[in-house]
Amino acid sequence: EIAKKPVQTVVRDAAGVWVLSIDGLSAGSYTGKIVYVDQTGTHAQSEQMVQFILEEGIAPSPKPSATKKPVTPPTDGCKNQIKN
Repeated sequence: EIAKKPVQTVVRDAAGVWVLSIDGLSAGSYTGKIVYVDQTGTHAQSEQMVQFILEEGIAPSPKPSATKKPVTPPTDGCKNQIKN
């Protein structure tokens, strides 16, 4: 099986809070670092070591599906049942 490459997304909200999201990681223990690089060169590079554990979540409940209504025949079902 080919491993899915994780996708990283970084968003800064209006209050200045950074949110890092990583999609595509399997359950397990991860160690790494977050590195902040100021693109303008005004601030020095900053890094912070991180360690986290991802646990497998519960599987979502299946969504109920609509059942089809019984089809009513277009003609009279009793027609031609009595033969003389």
